[in-house]
This record gives sequence, structure tokens and C-alpha cells, in this order.
Amino acid sequence: MIDVRVAVIGGGFGGLLIAIALELAGVDDVVVVEASDQPGGCARTVRARGYALEPGAGSFSLPHPALGALFDQCGVCVEPARSRRRFIHDGDRLAEVTTSAQVLSRLSLPTRIRVLAEPWRRRPAGLDDESLSSFLHRRLGKKAGTMAAELMAAGVVAGDGDRLSVTATFPMLPQLEIQYGSLVRGMLARRRGRVAGLPRPQPHIPCGGMDVLADSMAKHLQGRFRPSFPVSAVGGVANGWRVEGPDDLTARHLVLALPAMAAATVLGGEAATLLRQASMAPVVVAAFSGKADDCPLPDGFGVLCPGVGPTLGILFESSYAPGRSPAGRSLVKVIAGGARSPEVSDWSDQVLARSLGEDIKRVLGWSEPQLEAMARRTIPQYPLGHRAWLARVESLTGDNLHLGGWSYRGPGLAQLAGDARRIASVITG
Repeated sequence: MIDVRVAVIGGGFGGLLIAIALELAGVDDVVVVEASDQPGGCARTVRARGYALEPGAGSFSLPHPALGALFDQCGVCVEPARSRRRFIHDGDRLAEVTTSAQVLSRLSLPTRIRVLAEPWRRRPAGLDDESLSSFLHRRLGKKAGTMAAELMAAGVVAGDGDRLSVTATFPMLPQLEIQYGSLVRGMLARRRGRVAGLPRPQPHIPCGGMDVLADSMAKHLQGRFRPSFPVSAVGGVANGWRVEGPDDLTARHLVLALPAMAAATVLGGEAATLLRQASMAPVVVAAFSGKADDCPLPDGFGVLCPGVGPTLGILFESSYAPGRSPAGRSLVKVIAGGARSPEVSDWSDQVLARSLGEDIKRVLGWSEPQLEAMARRTIPQYPLGHRAWLARVESLTGDNLHLGGWSYRGPGLAQLAGDARRIASVITG
């Protein structure tokens, strides 16, 4: 019989970060159970022929108050990415869009003037939630807002800006509007804060890969991480929860760090019915290689590809993370499909290899991209009404059952870390 204060179901990065946040808050009486024999979940590295494909998040921004503290707690190794330059493919060539000035230079004069007038646009009274597209149209104008919404939605969650809730997906944007009355004034205030001594966040990567990062976090937890522990159901008992698995497990607090659909399977009841309504976007993530001399890469992080076949974006893996490919070889990660083209995930491997290879040729000028690895996965979406949906789900789960992970409060590791700290705070009271 295992009896603990907190049981975390799910050993992906959401569950691992929650356990470490609890440890940092003084709670050692916790166990993380994972159905597979390895930690990391859907973001665990896929390795083939000396190449590393990161099917989920492969980088994160540091410093970050929550993520940095949790990484420090378990002593993991991270390093700065070799480049942060970002590009967009405009149909003919790559154009750099790393800075605001570079973005503005791509706009027509009337569109630029409308963007620069953003500080004088007032927020409507009584506004609750709105789509990402609607928000950016209000702030930046129709043309610039449409472009920004498309790139942000596709680049972050492979989503559709017309459907995504700006409050749930990009909460910083409405926060800047509310606090400063303007995105421009808010960003300038943040920049002044950095000048005053706060370092600017920069992209970082885990030393060795996301699988090494997950293994290091699980090793830090020692016996509190239990792999090969599938859970079939959970149920309430006096003063807590019972977890049905290979061993008898009871806990006063239960954290479901699972995708919403998987959480519904083990939870059951009315809450499970709501969880099954979670929105997901299917994507294909593929690694392609080429001889470096014949397939050069820009010094950069990646390129967004609006209007280029099924491809949403291409990350320059061997440029910003050279350890992910053998010496003398270029490696890119292609992300395709998403909310606007969900049918792409149903294509055969052969069709995908051919189609995505053609997109690489068009965007980067490579002659014969070689497919090294491919993964199909889903990315949670946060549509209009997402926060109200989540509040309804949590109202049905009780005070000592908590939902954590990608499905609920953000798409990146930083968001997972912030939510882990929130859950730890609720549990410790």
C-alpha cells in the first residue's frame, strides 16, 4: 500500500514540474506515476541515426521566475541557443522578423501608421474574452492584426487566430492592455525594466535533449517517480483519493497531469464529459537532413511559412542546437497541419515525406531533403470560452483534485512551470 499526501498521475513535463514545485514548497510526500517506462511524455526526444527530433517543445526562454527556480531545484543542465534570429517566408525569400523594426519595415506606410497609432486606441468597456484575431485587429488594425494573429497562432500552438481565446492563449497581451492601456506602452515599460537590471529572456535548450532533461528531473525525484504504473481509474475515498494501478495507492491530493482526453478516461462522471470537449489540433513533426555543404542553413532559429503547402514552420535545428545532428549534416524540424489543415495528419508517411520535402526545397533551396524521423501528435487549443470551460470542469472535481499539464493553462514549459507553482501553492494552502 502506497499512501502519500500528493499523487501526480502523468510523468510528462507537467507532472515532473508539479512534483518539483511541491518539493520546493516543502512537500516531499509525493509520488509521480507514469504509464510508460520513461518520463517526458509527448515531448520526449525521438532519436534516429544520430539525429534528435524534438516532437514537442525543444526550447524555452530563460530567465523565467518559475521555470528557472524549478530547474535550479533539480540541478538540470541548460545552455543558450546558438541563435535567436527568426524569419518569415514571404513567398520568394526569407525575411528576418527578429525585431519590431524589421516587422514594421515589411508593412505598407498606411499600415505602419495605423500600428504606430496603437497607444491611442482605448479598450472597450465591459470586454471579457475575445479571439486573438479580434484583439489584434482592435490594437493594430485589420492588415497588421491579421498578419500578427496568423503568425502567432501558427507559430505557438498551430492554431487558428479566429478561434483562439487571446486571454487563455496569450494572456500577456490583454494584461498589457489593461495595465498600460496599450501594447506599445506596455512593451516599452518592460524594456525599461530590463534596462534597469532585469535580463532579457533568451531561448535556451536542454543539454543533450529533452529526454535527457526529463531523465534528470525524474532522477532528482528518485523513488518518488514511478514508471510503468498505468492507472485505470481513480475514485474518491474518505479524506482523499484511491488510484487503481499495479499497486494500491491512496493520496489526500490528486493531480491529473494528463491530456484532457486521458484525464477523462480515468476520472469518469460529469467532469469527464466536459473534459472530452477539449479542443486539439493534430500536427505532424518531421526531421529532415542534408549534407551541410549542399543544404546550408541561415544563422537563425527558424522560419514561419504562411501559404507554403501544409508546412506551418521550419526550425533550423542544427543552426541553433548543433548537437541534434551529426557533424557535417544540416537538420531541420518541420511542423505541418494544425487547426487550419487537420487533414494533413491523416496523410501517409510517403505523401508527407514528399510534400514536406518539397516545402523545404521551396523555402530553403535544398536539393534532396532526407527524412530522418516523423511523429504525429496533437497540440491543445484554447478556444473562446476556454477559461469558462476549465472553471466548470474544476467546479466538479472538488478541492483536492487538480488538473495540470498542456491541456489547461498554456502551451510552453514556462506556462507549465507557472501552473506547477500555482498547484503547489493551492495544495500547501
